[in-house]
Amino acid sequence: MRALLAAAAALCLTGVAASAAEQGCERLAWDLGEERVLLSAAGGPAATPVAPPGAARLALKPQADAGLPKPPERAGRMPGGLAG
Repeated sequence: MRALLAAAAALCLTGVAASAAEQGCERLAWDLGEERVLLSAAGGPAATPVAPPGAARLALKPQADAGLPKPPERAGRMPGGLAG
């Protein structure tokens, strides 16, 4: 019985030690080389637009000029809100 308890305690302690080694930000580190190249390119990130496939560009206008099919149900939080 004591041998069984000792084996169970040893298994628990090795699990605690392994999880303690993984704590911190080390496991979240990855290479940012590609992002650094994009950000340091001439003109900055706006000069090299990267859009996912199927992305659309919206032109926003003041809500009164947007021509929405239905008026908003409630007033916006900021005066002069935009709609597209």
